[in-house]
Amino acid sequence: MRPLLLPSPRASSTAQSDVSPVRADSLDVPQRALEAPLRIPVSNVFKGQSATASGLAISGRIESGIVQVGEKLAALPGDETGVVRALEVEGELVPYALAGSNATVYLSAIEANQLRCVSPLSFCAPWAPCTA
Repeated sequence: MRPLLLPSPRASSTAQSDVSPVRADSLDVPQRALEAPLRIPVSNVFKGQSATASGLAISGRIESGIVQVGEKLAALPGDETGVVRALEVEGELVPYALAGSNATVYLSAIEANQLRCVSPLSFCAPWAPCTA
């Protein structure tokens, strides 16, 4: 297996860049905020096209938290909520998605005009109202 080549941290902007071999398995795995409240900045809003995932869909990178099918989400700012009908990560339908994943969330009980790109979604616990 060929090593991944990354620029050396010693390289300056005026000198020629040194390239040192670094194995990909020696890189640190980034920490994910799984315990934090769910935050998904919306990058796209569209209508789902398949029978299993029809209805309104949003896509975005999950910045923190975990989302599961059946959970209630709130579009912030505002007080509109929707229920997660299906989740898709890397083209596969999954029961949950974690922080760091690029996910498509299929929602019911919410209208497209309530969501905008860059609107964050947050998790609403059944026992607590949604807050910003």
